[in-house]
Amino acid sequence: MKTILVRHSALSLVCLFVSFSSLRAEEKSKSDAPAWVLKRFDKNKDGVLDANEKAAYEKAKAAKQEKEMAQRKEALSKYDSNKDGKLSEEERAAAKIEMEKSRSEMEAERMKAKSEERADKESKAERVVSEEKKAEPSK
Repeated sequence: MKTILVRHSALSLVCLFVSFSSLRAEEKSKSDAPAWVLKRFDKNKDGVLDANEKAAYEKAKAAKQEKEMAQRKEALSKYDSNKDGKLSEEERAAAKIEMEKSRSEMEAERMKAKSEERADKESKAERVVSEEKKAEPSK
């Protein structure tokens, strides 16, 4: 009787494991789309992109590719000094230096704006404290 109970328990565990494994496989195969795509485009949150959601994803993907291509063309026209249709090592180095300079300037502007915002918040906080002190009755 004990061996039958052990066999029955083992068989139940195997069945449970197989069922769980097949459920996990179904969940994984529910959508081949990466998680970030589902997060952004799966509007009905069913874990699968339907036709409209796929169309929205493809449209966004095409727009991004078009923007990148336009940026490449702009960079080529800006930095291709000998107009041969490609960037030489010298042109590439010059472009890199200019882009790094531009990034540095943008970062400096961002930091300045953040600093000004912080100073503005501190100033407002100081005014509030000052006004609260003025509003307190003298003892």
